[in-house]
Amino acid sequence: MTSPGRTSRQPREPWQIRYNSVVITLAENEEHLVEALRALPTGVSDHVVRWVTRLRDLGNGRSVDWSDEWTEEDIADARSASLAAFDEESGNA
Repeated sequence: MTSPGRTSRQPREPWQIRYNSVVITLAENEEHLVEALRALPTGVSDHVVRWVTRLRDLGNGRSVDWSDEWTEEDIADARSASLAAFDEESGNA
């Protein structure tokens, strides 16, 4: 049985879905998120959508970098944030 507005899974090209008559190509990580959300009960999925919407709003339009590669700048930023958090927690701030 499908929810209102959802059709049963039909064969499709990998990582493509039809949404409101538009074919959207998803990255593999995005596809996994959609599948996980669809597997949740309706009340829980609604809660997750509200939470993700809040996160999106907090992001101020920044996009997600799905890359697993870290630049030297990324490593330096992570190191700095970790040390600052450690100092704050240990009372050395």
